[in-house]
Amino acid sequence: MKTKLTFIIAFSLIFTLCMTSCNIIGAPSETESGVNTVREGMTVEDIDSLQIDYIRYGSYLFLSCNGSNIVARISSDDHSTLENVKTYTAVSPTDSDFEKIEKGMTVHQVVEAVGLPEGSFTHGTKSLYFKTTDGNVFIVYFYNSDTVSMVVRSTENQQ
Repeated sequence: MKTKLTFIIAFSLIFTLCMTSCNIIGAPSETESGVNTVREGMTVEDIDSLQIDYIRYGSYLFLSCNGSNIVARISSDDHSTLENVKTYTAVSPTDSDFEKIEKGMTVHQVVEAVGLPEGSFTHGTKSLYFKTTDGNVFIVYFYNSDTVSMVVRSTENQQ
């Protein structure tokens, strides 16, 4: 019994020391990473160093941090610096949410209404695709990658 207790205490101590040293070595802590850190003036390389997954679409960067959706425009001057960084509440869109998307809406307005895209799978035409909680995929097409030209329901729920 005494040996088992000693082992548990030793294991807990080693585990705690290991976790503390990982943060000291360079893994970002909760206060260093995420939504409060992504800001205008950062570069795409800065985001890479935070080890946050993102989707890059033309001159936009989409990422999710701590329950928030973030959209940033990438500067056309150096193709790296973030500008116009906006944070939105994370959304799990339904099919009916896409009825809110109107011609002329901006990328920011689309993300605010239906959440982050899953990606872009077209060539030549600027578009983003979104999956809904209803099991469908919607494709939002953009004029010059900035404003909505049309929304298409791409697949139907196979359930």
